[in-house]
Amino acid sequence: MNVKVNRRALTGAWILLLATACIPSLAAAQVNVARPFAGGTFFGDSGFHRDSWGIGGGLAAGWAISDEWGGQVELELPTRGTTVETEGMLCYDPAWCGYPSFRTERTSRDVTVSVLFGRHLPPVGRFRATLLLGPAARMVRVNQTVEYQQPSYYGAPTPRPVQYGQEEYSRLYPAFVAGFDGEIGVAKHLSVVPQLRLYLTPGGDWDGPATIVRPGVSVRWRF
Repeated sequence: MNVKVNRRALTGAWILLLATACIPSLAAAQVNVARPFAGGTFFGDSGFHRDSWGIGGGLAAGWAISDEWGGQVELELPTRGTTVETEGMLCYDPAWCGYPSFRTERTSRDVTVSVLFGRHLPPVGRFRATLLLGPAARMVRVNQTVEYQQPSYYGAPTPRPVQYGQEEYSRLYPAFVAGFDGEIGVAKHLSVVPQLRLYLTPGGDWDGPATIVRPGVSVRWRF
């Protein structure tokens, strides 16, 4: 007896078989927000109100309030790049120099602790988005070097010598945080989370931008 095999039917059967085999693994990788999590984060750090940048890492832990709401605590340790601010011009020319000049070189390191509450949006396959909002505290430690030069008076032949000063200090600033997490399940307990954080310090601060943006990516383990 001759049997003819329909290639299209055979291809469709293979696709259905593969899809059926993948369903359990996809279901196991779905994000279960009812489970608490712990994880680590790597992020960039950029300020709006000043020419500044930085990179850093952090730790996070979260808990479930309900299927729609959750909370999390984040500890972030960014290192900001060195910034230089100048006012006037340093006068190395023996000609007339009528204005004082300053050159400030500043490097700062932040420690940020945030307590965030999140609204989980409905999942789409292995992807689940969360909107976050909450308070934060920023501890800023600054290392600052200042060069200062007095002007030459009445056309003196040489300007006064450059004076140097160095200072280290720390300050604590309250802040508000808004954020977004896009959690993607890659295994039953493991997920990768592209995220964005916006930090707003009311009224600005003395040594940093009033607004900080931190895009990053986190790896989470849900217990």
